[in-house]
Amino acid sequence: MLNIKVFSICIFCLFLFVLLFLDKCTSRNISTMFNSTEFYKYPELAENPSSANYEIRRISQDIYTTVTYDSAHRFFIVSVRDSLLKLDAGGKELYHLELPDVKLERYSYYAMDSSGVYDFSETNLNHQPIKQVLNLDQKMNAQDWQHHFEDFYQRAEVVIYGTNNFYQDLEPIYFKIKNEWIVLILQQYDERWDDFDQISGVKFKGYPAKFNAMYLLKDAEKGQYSDLELTSDSYLKTYYTVKIKESQMKYPADRNPVLLSYKKEGVQSYAAYISLPVSWSIKAGYELHVGQEKIRFKVDAVQDVGFSKPIESYLTQYQVPEVFATQTDVSFLKYAFPSNGPESVNNGLYILLKK
Repeated sequence: MLNIKVFSICIFCLFLFVLLFLDKCTSRNISTMFNSTEFYKYPELAENPSSANYEIRRISQDIYTTVTYDSAHRFFIVSVRDSLLKLDAGGKELYHLELPDVKLERYSYYAMDSSGVYDFSETNLNHQPIKQVLNLDQKMNAQDWQHHFEDFYQRAEVVIYGTNNFYQDLEPIYFKIKNEWIVLILQQYDERWDDFDQISGVKFKGYPAKFNAMYLLKDAEKGQYSDLELTSDSYLKTYYTVKIKESQMKYPADRNPVLLSYKKEGVQSYAAYISLPVSWSIKAGYELHVGQEKIRFKVDAVQDVGFSKPIESYLTQYQVPEVFATQTDVSFLKYAFPSNGPESVNNGLYILLKK
């Protein structure tokens, strides 16, 4: 009798192992066999899914974006390659600028070109010309340079250490003095200039920049920020000399999309030189909670072959720090599927806002 029980248990365990193996290591849908396929009726993310009072709207099909928020004036700036977009706290577009040679300086609302400055905090966007550029020929001696710098720095209401290449690959320092802009080109080999850490911004020893810094948004669940570099908390822990103010702030984590159901649809990728699958292509249905409402949509996802492998949706949701949550209920979603295939039809940056 005991041997029969042991044999039965072994057969049952073997059966479970086979089912688990088929589910995790083949394209068969075992664990999701009885899951609802209702999610196939959900709109694709790119189809601007919505609820009664909220909608998800695509801003750009580009995934190389930066989103920052100004808490003093309550607006967002979305930077996408050659385009800069200003949105109010409700997500309404105020204006945009599309020029190939404009550089938005990190954490600021000042965008520069070779001849002037755009101030995105202004109600109307105007090009403010640069009155004077000093030391472009690098002939100014160190004493004269320091005299000019000290004078400008003391009188300026805005000082920005530029990261653009408008001046023969030399480093510009921007001063706004009585509503006029002056550029002083850095002396070559000045060791006080520190641009090694671009993530936290350029520094000039002993003279901090002067401007109202904007804030990066963050996906608190993934620990990822809304800059172009996709800076993460894990990166900041590894490179501990890199400091950003946002790492000390708390962000909401209660609005991330929730996976409802999924189905494997085939092989996503094979191992090199052999026809063994290493990942599965997945169609996944998600639900996003906004207040008392729900927005549902579907996207393509990937799951690596193997046991206990999570589903990677390539969805990121960025929100403002909790301290500013009463100013805006707008958030942003980015979908960045890593291919140029049909799966990337949903790629881009989206805004979640009230209708």
